[in-house]
Amino acid sequence: MTRNLKEMLISGASLRAQVFHHSFDRYLFFDIDICTSCELMHTVQKLVRAGFGLDGAVEVYSASEYESLNLFRVADDWVQAITSCEKYLRNSGDYGGLILLDTSKQWALFQPRPVDMGIFAFNSQVEIEKFVPDICDYFFSCADIRNWISRKTEHDVALVETVGYEVLNSLIKNYCV
Repeated sequence: MTRNLKEMLISGASLRAQVFHHSFDRYLFFDIDICTSCELMHTVQKLVRAGFGLDGAVEVYSASEYESLNLFRVADDWVQAITSCEKYLRNSGDYGGLILLDTSKQWALFQPRPVDMGIFAFNSQVEIEKFVPDICDYFFSCADIRNWISRKTEHDVALVETVGYEVLNSLIKNYCV
């Protein structure tokens, strides 16, 4: 595991438990495959640009082998950069997910497998939601999870039954304190 990844990620971590060595200010969760959803890639890029500007760089790693796959600039075409990583993984028989790390360690994105929930963790006081109006189409927050667990609506009850109370409660316990 390279130095930056080692500093950020707990080896062998799974999302329900804490996956990062240090806490971030905020966490957003998603349940769409980052490798195949151009819309999610664009939304993450908009979030990063809104919170951190265009000057940063992104390191991409295999979530299963912790292999470094790519390094690109925030201003680059993320769809092309991430899609090339996904193609490389599939061609090499790796069907795991991706880890994206900001080289300045202000944010990280972790999705262990394409079928698993992912997390976008970041340190920013900027209310990025104001700059990315479609954020709710792709991400849910700690507040959303707390609302679902309260089971006030039929939608909440169905969601908790589908995802599982234990999973949602673990996310709250590990990320929403």
